[in-house]
Amino acid sequence: PDGELGSEWKNRSPVPIGAFFIRGFSGSLWLLRNDAYPHRVWWSEQETSGPIPESFVEGHWMDVFPGTGAITASVIANISDAQKSFLIVFKDSATHYITGKYGEWQVGTLHEKAGCAGPELVQTMPDGSIVWFGVGTFWRMTNNGIVTDIGGQIRHRLARVNTKRARHGISWVDSEYREGVFALPMDDSLQPNVQFIYDYENLGWRIREDLIIDAAMHLPEVNATLLAAVTEYSTVPSLWNVKPTTLTGNVFVYHRMYPQFPIPERTSEYVSGWMSLSGPGPKLHSAHHATQIVVTAMERSNGKASITVYD
Repeated sequence: PDGELGSEWKNRSPVPIGAFFIRGFSGSLWLLRNDAYPHRVWWSEQETSGPIPESFVEGHWMDVFPGTGAITASVIANISDAQKSFLIVFKDSATHYITGKYGEWQVGTLHEKAGCAGPELVQTMPDGSIVWFGVGTFWRMTNNGIVTDIGGQIRHRLARVNTKRARHGISWVDSEYREGVFALPMDDSLQPNVQFIYDYENLGWRIREDLIIDAAMHLPEVNATLLAAVTEYSTVPSLWNVKPTTLTGNVFVYHRMYPQFPIPERTSEYVSGWMSLSGPGPKLHSAHHATQIVVTAMERSNGKASITVYD
């Protein structure tokens, strides 16, 4: 009988080419934006019919508010008040959301002005809040879905951001220092050269202007951020200037090293000794076959340090 043939066949479509963003959300693989459809999203199937899982069924796409422009970024958010997960879809001057389940997606507007300037300028903080840069300021969404402008304290600095190049900004979260770092190009700079550092515990800002950053990669496994950057510093040791006299490019770990750091000469000494795999007794000096050996190192220093305090 026909009932044993399975569900009705649904035609599949080719996977959209050139997706700007890929997200896993609510059981589907989502592709967001390409050159042909800058405001469109596609989602993969969650059905048993068909030989290829995770393919794309014809017509399984939607245009997310085309009137607000192209998609610029996206992030997954969990809003506690709604007890739902949301796929946040950013535009230049607005923020939308997608929620629901397969076949019953719901689309809406989270904020009509709080857009995001670029794909690397939105971060989820360890406290569950989401912070992003767009429309000349910083925005923060709490885990109950409330969006507020948090750039008021640094408004005069934000006025200098190169808006034409802001989409090339980058950001990362450093949980060790409890801060989110957003690097943006200022004035006529074509690369991110000022860091806006957000303290997500005390809800405040500080500024760093010592780096011109080409790229950043955060490694959550070791809680470290690799930077490909140019460091601006004076040729006079230990004297940092606003206007650099030397530019040195390097790849280094944020907060942990810098190009001026003098690499000390280390003297290593290897000390060996006898070791027994048994306690006191007849087998104390017996021969054993070791399958694993762990070598440990101890670092010592006889260097001196001094601290000078200036009133």
